[in-house]
Amino acid sequence: MRYIEKTYPNPSSASMHVNEEMTVKFTLDVNIQTLTNQTIFLLHVETQQIVPIEFRYDKRVLTVRPSMDLLYDDRYQLHLIGGAEGIRFVMMDTPLPTSELISFSTIPHHLLDDPKWMLPANQSIIQDNAIEFKWQVVLEAEYYELELAKTNTFSMLSWPNRREKLYNNFVMPVISFDPGTYYARVRAGRIHPFFSHIEEFGAWSDILSFVIAEPKLSEVVPMGSPIPQTNQIINFHLMSADPEANALFIDPTTQDTITIRLSEAIESQHVGRVFLIGQNN
Repeated sequence: MRYIEKTYPNPSSASMHVNEEMTVKFTLDVNIQTLTNQTIFLLHVETQQIVPIEFRYDKRVLTVRPSMDLLYDDRYQLHLIGGAEGIRFVMMDTPLPTSELISFSTIPHHLLDDPKWMLPANQSIIQDNAIEFKWQVVLEAEYYELELAKTNTFSMLSWPNRREKLYNNFVMPVISFDPGTYYARVRAGRIHPFFSHIEEFGAWSDILSFVIAEPKLSEVVPMGSPIPQTNQIINFHLMSADPEANALFIDPTTQDTITIRLSEAIESQHVGRVFLIGQNN
């Protein structure tokens, strides 16, 4: 006697979507008291972990839905337990004679889109050592990974020194750029809500290139120089800070240094600009 009339998915089904329902149509009415998480469970094949599910039963049809999205391009098994301790039917308290196994795969898909660049402009020439990188927000992304390198293969990174998750869609990396051409790429990622050890990533963005220009001598303010006649902006790389004195020590691309008093202490290894007020202002 056949106890299961049809199932979805079945051997002839295409791959399922990650949040699609599964159905089992029985030939007899099932005793709903025997439908439990012990007699119905969904298994992730690779890790052999049980995936949380919700299920309902109506008119001989059992509907099973994962409590969260499944992984793309992966394999799962829906188990229906039979035998004395398994699913039973109303008629004469008949048990499902043997356990049933429904295997299926999920569709391949890039869960997350690749980020689109906003800043800086591609192939731009940049005088500043403090560069903001910004990209469009990716739907469902929990974090991003940015890579900077001197080659478009990214075989050796200029930044970061170790893997770093960025929780905003912008960043100003702390790095002293040497003059020359650099490349950047970024991708979106997230932690799977059930398999916390599994990360999901979208594709890398288009590769962005930019050129760090040679520093201009006009930006160098040697120690002991007189106050300029007009306002000036200089680039700086903060080498160290003295929190007690609120003093900032700046290396303006020469061996000389100048000291600028601040109202607040700044963390070391900061990149930015100083605005010098001239005598005529």
